[in-house]
Amino acid sequence: MRRKLGEWEVWSSVENDGGPTYRTAIWVKHEGRGIIRAHYLQGFRHNQAEEATRFIEQQLNDVTGVSVDGTLRIR
Repeated sequence: MRRKLGEWEVWSSVENDGGPTYRTAIWVKHEGRGIIRAHYLQGFRHNQAEEATRFIEQQLNDVTGVSVDGTLRIR
């Protein structure tokens, strides 16, 4: 899921590097300056992929904006 917040685009990811955990992140990208920044959040065990996906989607929904330096504003 991707969202547009002014000049910023935000999206979420659930990643697994083949190890025992998933890590969740919210990414931000500035359309004009090309800045990309990741905000890593919570880790989940390998058998919790669905929980990780629900968690990060809710966190993404709670993002209200992005500061000039790419810092998230969350309600």
